[in-house]
Amino acid sequence: MFSKLLNIGIHPALDFYQKREVKILNALALVVVIGLLIGSTNVLFLGELYPAFAEIIIALSSVVVFFLNWKKNYEAAAYTFVSCINITIFFISQYYDRSTDTYLYYFPVIFCIALLHNPNKPKLRTFLFFFIVLISFLLSRLIDLKVLNGTHFTEEQNHLLFLYNIFFCVILTIALVYLFIQILNKQYNDLAQLIVKTKDDKVLIANSLKEKEILLAELQHRVKNNLSVIIALFNFQKENSNNAEIHRSNRL
Repeated sequence: MFSKLLNIGIHPALDFYQKREVKILNALALVVVIGLLIGSTNVLFLGELYPAFAEIIIALSSVVVFFLNWKKNYEAAAYTFVSCINITIFFISQYYDRSTDTYLYYFPVIFCIALLHNPNKPKLRTFLFFFIVLISFLLSRLIDLKVLNGTHFTEEQNHLLFLYNIFFCVILTIALVYLFIQILNKQYNDLAQLIVKTKDDKVLIANSLKEKEILLAELQHRVKNNLSVIIALFNFQKENSNNAEIHRSNRL
């Protein structure tokens, strides 16, 4: 099941780096959905103040990434993910008190953006992703939208959220590192197998070419022998011919 989710949108025509990007995007979208489900456990100490509706919208936005990859809209999927994840962090930074240190979630996001870098795509694309993260971070620290603030949080709740965010960010970072090590190892193995197959194909082609060269040389040798026999027969016929003109041409 997990492998099928990662391979949504993958088809043989894609190059190595595009396949890696699609798999990473699918994995990130899955991590976000699972992270939101795990993060929903803070409803135990937030109660009715838990922003359930916003969390559901964010989860659905992550599911859109799978859909876009499935429809082969890979660029749209990448920009959708980067935009949604930054909007998510901006929202929680406004909803919760600053003492909860929600800005810590930008660190795994930066890690994710780095993994999305595709050498076959313009570098400006990666710079734009990092620029979106930077703008989101600066806005979350510089402005305070009262309309998004979750009211009536107690000092104890804020402290619990602070501890929760630190713990969750550490776990999330470890999970991301492990997940992408697995993905990169698998792709490295696939690339190694492709290299071995390419070498085997080259050896097969070289052997086939050598066989053809031998067959061509043998064919040329046989044609030469056959022509020699034919010439010898012509000469024999000429020597045994009683035609005066043939003997006269020989003397000329």
